[in-house]
Formats: sequence, C-alpha cells, structure tokens
Amino acid sequence: PKLALIYPMFISEKWKKANVSLVTTLGRSPAPRWFLEQLGIWNRTIQMMGWPKKAKFIYRVSEALYPDFAPAPLLLRKGRIGIYPRGVLRPIQKALGVLDEVRRDRIVFMFRGGRRSIKKTLRGDLVRGTSELVKKYNKEKGANILVERFAFTTREEARAQFSRALIMIGPHGGALSNMVFARPGTYVVEFIPMYNFTQKGTKERSSKYVYYGLSQACGHQYWYVPSPNFNFDRGGMEINVTEVLEIVKLVLSRALPK
Repeated sequence: PKLALIYPMFISEKWKKANVSLVTTLGRSPAPRWFLEQLGIWNRTIQMMGWPKKAKFIYRVSEALYPDFAPAPLLLRKGRIGIYPRGVLRPIQKALGVLDEVRRDRIVFMFRGGRRSIKKTLRGDLVRGTSELVKKYNKEKGANILVERFAFTTREEARAQFSRALIMIGPHGGALSNMVFARPGTYVVEFIPMYNFTQKGTKERSSKYVYYGLSQACGHQYWYVPSPNFNFDRGGMEINVTEVLEIVKLVLSRALPK
C-alpha cells in the first residue's frame, strides 16, 4: 500500500527523467523482485541491503520521500499502523493484471502447518461443510463454484487462482497476502481473535492487523473468526466451524461479484 500511494507518480515520465529510484527494506528473496519486475520498476530499485539501522552503508540523496498514511486511523479504540485508505492498492492491482475480467468461481482455503495451524479434524470439517453448501448452491443456481485448497507452486499460478476467488479463508499468516491477486470485492475470512487483543490488554504486535489493513487497501470485504486458543507461536488452533459456514452461507446468499 505504501508503494501504491506514489506508484502512479513513480512510473510517470517526469519521475523517470528526474532519476527517482526506489529504496526498499524488503528481503533478498525472489518474491520482492518478482513483484517489482511485474510492476516494471525493478531496474529503478536500489538493491535490498537489509534494515537501514543495521546496514553498514549510507544513502546520499538530494531528496527522500517516505510515503505513509497518517494520522493512523483508530481501530478498536486504539491507533493502528498498517491501515490504509480503502482501494488505495488499485494502481498496483491494475499493473499486476488483477483487474482483468475473469470468471470468479473459487472458494479458496489457505491452511498451514506449524504455527497458527488449525486442527486437522477441523480442516476436514471446514472443507466438507463448505463443499456441501456449494454443491447445494450450484444445483439451485446452475452455477459451477469450486472449493479449493491453496498450495504454492509459482506466483503466476497463485495469481491465476486468487484472481478467480470469491472467498478466501484461512488463519493469520503469509498466505493471506495473496489477496493482492484477488479482484476488489472478494470476501476475506481470517482466523484471528482481533477484538480480544485490545480488550485483554495483550502485548501489542503490529502484525496483528496487517491483513485487515491490506484487505481495505485492496477493496475487499473483511471478516474475522476468533479462536479460543489462538497463539502466534503454536498450532492446534480451534475454530467454530459453524460460524465459518454461516459466513459462507451469507456470501452465497448475496449477489455474487462478477
């Protein structure tokens, strides 16, 4: 979202002629480079060198622009970082081809192992319950919605899958970032006890609200389902399957996005 705030200006001829470069603290993994190449700005990006406070170098520039959205809006009575204006990511989505017309006929589950994983029995219950709802819906409406599980292969495949998503469902974790590939209006269901965090005075952790903020930047519809035993560092998460299925049922009852 921060890049989206200045992306139209960054790719303009005026900024190109002014020799404006992008400095980022993203890691050296292939993912950042793939995105920047897709956006056509990798050749104007200074190589990632780690966090400035740790790196043994100094940038010397005539001007530096740090885009952000401020003042930070209030969420659950407290200021939050990582929250941006609704739909601000539209220029990035357009450059990624996300806004192209495609059939939206997928409900995608994003399960994970290890930390913040869901109990295996509940995974099966979620998929079976959703599949039964979808089967009934398809029969009544003459539709062809499919229920899928996400398994990363390539970013191109992830883009193709999530661009067809009606609903994305899963626990708090990196797989939810694939919502940048989903067209605006997609329903995002995250398993995280967001409300409880502030009510119980738990230690602040900036990543807690990142996918709510990203969903708003993408123009999606966000829902969260709390877990009674949620823990950032442990698995075996319990989820109220009935509550999740009620959300799916509600989405199917509405006019589905085109």
